[in-house]
Amino acid sequence: MSEALSDWTRRDLDILEALTLRVRMLTAGHIARCWWGEGDVQRSNANHRLRKMRKAGLLHRYQIEVHPPLRIERPLAVWLPGQQAPDIETIAISHKRRWTNKLVQLGVYVATPLAANLFGSFGGRLSKRIHRTHDLHCGLVYVWFRRHAPQLAQRLYGEDAYRKAGFRKCDPDSFIVDERGNREGVVEFVGSSYGPRRLWDLHEHCENEGWGYSLW
Repeated sequence: MSEALSDWTRRDLDILEALTLRVRMLTAGHIARCWWGEGDVQRSNANHRLRKMRKAGLLHRYQIEVHPPLRIERPLAVWLPGQQAPDIETIAISHKRRWTNKLVQLGVYVATPLAANLFGSFGGRLSKRIHRTHDLHCGLVYVWFRRHAPQLAQRLYGEDAYRKAGFRKCDPDSFIVDERGNREGVVEFVGSSYGPRRLWDLHEHCENEGWGYSLW
């Protein structure tokens, strides 16, 4: 790394932490709004810092083809241990209606292997084409948490924060952890390929582990 960690601002490090331990990709617009706010000056300042991180070898910018970003306003369902299961059949059917638009080109920022190593992440790469729309929307869910539940956002860790767990039926998108790092909840974005069986597998897995979850 060409510059010491002490040369980076707390905001820079927070962005790098997000892209190594919490999500796999974010757009420049979402980064600007989350860490700087709305407006032309804020976007300009964000782009300046992002260029600096790219030059230092900490971020890559990719142009990818994905489904247009959905509006993330609220979870599709929230479940806590001891409650009745949500209406998974209806969720599985209704979410399919979200994926109707043609793919678009979108610029996204992804952490490099160097950044991943610095933050102890198992990521640091652009995901495969088939996973990119899903990973983009996991990033949008994280943006929702930062805006509406910032304390939970600080406790949200994505798949790349851990070695692949190899659960028999599912590996959740993200975990909510407690102050000691114990997993206590799951955050799952319902992708275009999710059917009822996959959602029931997730529910049964979380129920067995004693984890609550939210579906998005």
